[in-house]
Amino acid sequence: MAVTVIAGVINSNRTVGEKALLAATLGYTGEAVEYSQSLTDRDPIRLYVEGRNAGLAQLLTAPKADPRTAFLYLLRLAEEKDPTSWRAWMGEPWAGARPTIGVVATGLFRNNFQLTGSLPEYLAGLTTSELAEAAGSPGLPEWLSSPIKQFLDNQILPQAVTPAPRPASAEGVRRVEQLLASLESRSSGPFLDGATYRAYFRGHFYSALYLKGFHARDQLASVSATREMADALQGSPAGTGAELAGWLQRSADGMEGKVLPEALAMDLERLSFPGEPAMALSLEDVADRLPYGNVRVVRAVRLLASHMDSRIAHQDELGHLALDLLYDLRLVERHYGRIIELAAPNHEWTEIWYSYFEGRDAEVLKALADTTVSSENRAGAIQLIAWHGSVADSALRQAFRRAIDAAPERWAPRESFVEYLIDRGDLPAAIPVVKEWQARFGESAETFDRIYAATHLAQLLDELGRHAEAWVTIEPELDSWQGGALRRGALVLAHLGRAEEAAKVVKTYVERYPDLAGSRATAAEVLWLRGADKEAAISLLKARNVLQGAGWKEVAESFLRVFRSRPLTEVGAAFALLVNTRVSPADLGLIPDAAARAGRADIAFTTQSLLKGTEPLESANIAVLAYGHLRNWKGREAAIAWARQSIPPELRVPASFLYYRERQYELNWDLLDDPGPTEDGTFAWLMRAAGALQEERDRDPHREQLLAHFRAAGNDPYSVMGKYLVGLADERQMLALVTSPDRRCEVAYYLGVRARSERRYRDATEWFLIARETEQLHEGEYTSALDQLRNWASWQRSLSVLAARP
Repeated sequence: MAVTVIAGVINSNRTVGEKALLAATLGYTGEAVEYSQSLTDRDPIRLYVEGRNAGLAQLLTAPKADPRTAFLYLLRLAEEKDPTSWRAWMGEPWAGARPTIGVVATGLFRNNFQLTGSLPEYLAGLTTSELAEAAGSPGLPEWLSSPIKQFLDNQILPQAVTPAPRPASAEGVRRVEQLLASLESRSSGPFLDGATYRAYFRGHFYSALYLKGFHARDQLASVSATREMADALQGSPAGTGAELAGWLQRSADGMEGKVLPEALAMDLERLSFPGEPAMALSLEDVADRLPYGNVRVVRAVRLLASHMDSRIAHQDELGHLALDLLYDLRLVERHYGRIIELAAPNHEWTEIWYSYFEGRDAEVLKALADTTVSSENRAGAIQLIAWHGSVADSALRQAFRRAIDAAPERWAPRESFVEYLIDRGDLPAAIPVVKEWQARFGESAETFDRIYAATHLAQLLDELGRHAEAWVTIEPELDSWQGGALRRGALVLAHLGRAEEAAKVVKTYVERYPDLAGSRATAAEVLWLRGADKEAAISLLKARNVLQGAGWKEVAESFLRVFRSRPLTEVGAAFALLVNTRVSPADLGLIPDAAARAGRADIAFTTQSLLKGTEPLESANIAVLAYGHLRNWKGREAAIAWARQSIPPELRVPASFLYYRERQYELNWDLLDDPGPTEDGTFAWLMRAAGALQEERDRDPHREQLLAHFRAAGNDPYSVMGKYLVGLADERQMLALVTSPDRRCEVAYYLGVRARSERRYRDATEWFLIARETEQLHEGEYTSALDQLRNWASWQRSLSVLAARP
C-alpha cells in the first residue's frame, strides 16, 4: 500500500491497476470498479474486478499469457464453493513445477472443506522451504519436491521419516522462528526490509497452521484431531506457536465440557493470537453458554472489534455481532449500510436482507423473480417475505418453485422450501421436493448435500409415522458420522422400538460431537422415548457444562416432542426428575417457554409450577411465570386465585418488579391493594406507572389513579422516576438523580421506557444501551433493558421501521 501511494504521487496513471486490486482486496467493490474503468476492456485487472471470469479464461489461451492473469483467474476459482476447478487449474499451468506459497495460499478459503483438510500443512511446509532459501539455508523437504498436481491427486503428507520436521509441530515452529530471525541482515531496502519480509513468511506459515486447526476444531468438530494438533505444537517457543497450541487445547477442553463457559470467556479476554478469526470462533462457542446478560459477552465483542479494521469483511462481522450479541440496531444499520454503499455487487444476500431490514419489502419481492439473483438467495428472500406474513402461501410456494427451476441441481433452494413446508406443517408436500432432487441429482451431488437430503427425507417420514421407510432412508448415511444423520438415525430406531441399536447410535453421536447440545438432547430424547425418565435426567445432569445457557433450548424441544401427546401426569413426573437434579431453574425454565410458544399452556403451567427457587424472590418469579401460563390456559380469574395462594403476602410488594418484567402488569393492581409508604411500596407505584406505558395512555384504566398518586408523591428517587413516566417531571430532574452506577442504570432505563412509549425508538435504544453499559447485573433494569434490545433485534428491522409499526 505504501509503494502504491508513493508511486501514485509520481505518476497516478501508472498505479490505477494496483489501486483497483487493493480496493478489491479490502472488499471495496464499488471503488475497485471505478478505478478499473480507466483500464482497457481486456485488461486482466478490470476483468478480475468486474468478475468477468470468461474474459480472464480467454486471455489465458494466448501463447504467452501474463502470469498475473493466471493468478487472478486462480483467485476467482478459489472463491467457488466447489474446489474442483481450482484443483484442475493448479494441475495445468504448474504441472511439473512447484508453485510459490502465494499461489498455493489462494486455495485456503475456510469454506473449502476438501482443501483445508490437507492443503494447510503443505503450505506451511512450502513456506518453510521458501523461507529457508531466502535465509540462505539449504534443504527442501522431500515431500515438497513433487509437483502440486501430485500432491492434490494423492494428498501427500509429511511422514516421520522425512528429513525435515513436520511443519505443524513444535520442532517445525522452532525451525521457522530461527529462520525468521536470520532474515534481518539479509533484507534491507526501503520497503522489503527485514520486518516486512518476516511478516510475509510469518503470515503464510501461521495462517496455514491456524486453518489446519480450524479444520480439526470446526469443520471436523473432532476433539481427538484438535488435541492431536495441540499436542504436536506443545513445546513451541513462546509466541504465536505456543498461543495456537494453547487455544487448540482449551478448545478441546471446551468441546468436552471440561471447562466452564465463564473460564473460557475470561481466557478470551486475554487471547492475543490467533487474532480476529480465532477470537470470533471462540466467542461463538462461549456466547450461547454464558448466562443471559453476562457482561463478558460485550467485553469480548469490544476486544474482537479492536482487532478489526475498515475492510468490508470486518464490517460484515461487526454487523453480525451487533445484531446477534449486542442487540444494537444502530450499529447494524451503520455497518451493513456501509457494505451496501461500498460493496453491494459482491454481497447479493446482504443487499436483499438490508432491503428487508429497512422496510423496503417491494425490493425483496423483486428479487423473487430476478433470474440474475442466485437460486439460494432467491429462496432466502422468500423466507424473509414468509416471515413477514404479507404474501399468500400459494404465491410463496410458486416463488420457491421458480427458484428451484432456475437451478434444479442445487440442493440449497430445495432445502429452504422443505423447511418452509415443515414450518407450515405440510410434511406430505415436502417429500416429493426431496425425492425429485434425489432421483435426478443424488448420485452426482456433493457428499454433504446428499446426506442433508436423506436426513430431511428421513425426518419427514419419521414424523409422519412412517418409521420403517425413514430407517431405509437414513441407514446408508450413518457411516458418514454426520451429526444430523446420526441424530435422525437414533430417533428413528427409538421410534421403531429398537432401543439397544438406538443407544449405540446415540453413543456414537455424543462421542463424535461431545460439545453439541443437540447430541446431549438427543441422548435424553431416546431415553424418554423408552420410558427411562430417570436415566434421561441423569444424562442431562452429567452434560450440564455443555448445555449451559442456550443449549437447554435443544433439550426443551426434545422434551416437548416426546411429552406433548402424553398425559399431564406423565409430563409432571418426568419434569420433576429434572427439577430434583442440580440444574438451575433458569435453564429448566426453557422447557415451559418452549411449550408456551407451541401453544401448550397446559404443559407450560404444569412444568413451570414444579420449579423451585433457591431464595424467596426467585420462587416468586417462578410463580409469576406460572401465573401467565395458567391465565392462558384457564383464564385470568383462575390464575389470580392461584397466584394469591402461591405468592405469600409478605412477598407481593417486593415482587412488583417481577410482575412488570414478566409482562404480567395487572398483578401490580390485582395482588396489591395499597403498596404502602415504604421504599418497596414507592417502587411498586413506579412499576405501576411503567406497566401503564405498555398501553396507549387513553386506554389505561388506571391513568387518573396514577396521576393523583404522583401529584401527591414526594421527591424521593422512585417517586421522581414515576412522575417522569406519567409526565409530571422532566429529563433534567431525572438526570439529577444519577449519583451512583446502580442509579444510573435505573434512570437510563426509565428514560428509555418513556422514549419507547412515545415511539422515539432511537432515543430509547440509546438509554437502554447506557443501562446495559453500567454492567449492574443485580439491577432488574439492566436485564429489562437487555430484554427490550434483544426483542427489537429479533425482528431484524431498523428502528425507524419498528417505530412506524401500528
